[in-house]
Amino acid sequence: MDAEISDMRSLCQGLRWETGDALGIGGLLTDAYRLAQLALRRDGERMRLLVDVLKACAASLDHDVLTASLEEPLRHRLAFRELGLALGLRAAGLLEALVESRHAHLEDSVVPHSRVEDIAGHDTLRETIETQWLKAACKGHEAWVSHQDINAVMLATSLAPESYLRV
Repeated sequence: MDAEISDMRSLCQGLRWETGDALGIGGLLTDAYRLAQLALRRDGERMRLLVDVLKACAASLDHDVLTASLEEPLRHRLAFRELGLALGLRAAGLLEALVESRHAHLEDSVVPHSRVEDIAGHDTLRETIETQWLKAACKGHEAWVSHQDINAVMLATSLAPESYLRV
C-alpha cells in the first residue's frame, strides 16, 4: 500500500483541517486519538501529523458557533452531527489519558500537553449534548425520529466509545 499512502500524503499536503462543523470537529478529535495511538509507537512522521491535527482541533473547538447551535430549537438541529462531536470529545478525554500515561517518554515540544488538556477540557459540552439527546422528549421529536437509526448509533457510540476508538 506504499503507493496509495504516498498518493494520500500528496493529496493532503498543505491542507487546513479546521472546521466549524460539529460532526467535522468530532471526526478530527477521533482521528487525533487514533493517530496518537499509532504515533506514540515512536513514529516521527505520524507524530508531526498528530501535532497538525491537534492544532486544527484546538482552533475548531474555539468556534463560538458550537455553543450557539446547541441553543437552537430542535427542529434546526441534527442529533447525529452533535453526537459526533460528543464522541470526538470522548476521544479527546482518552487522548489526554494516553498522553499522560506516556508523559515520561514524550517531550512537551513533541506533543504539547497544554494543547491536549485544552482540547480535552470541553467535557461539559459533551455532557450537554448527550444529556440533551437522552431526554425522552427529544427522542420523540421529529429531529430525532427523522434520522432515528443514525442518531441511535451515534448516541450509543458516544456513550460507550472504547471499542470504536481503539486502533
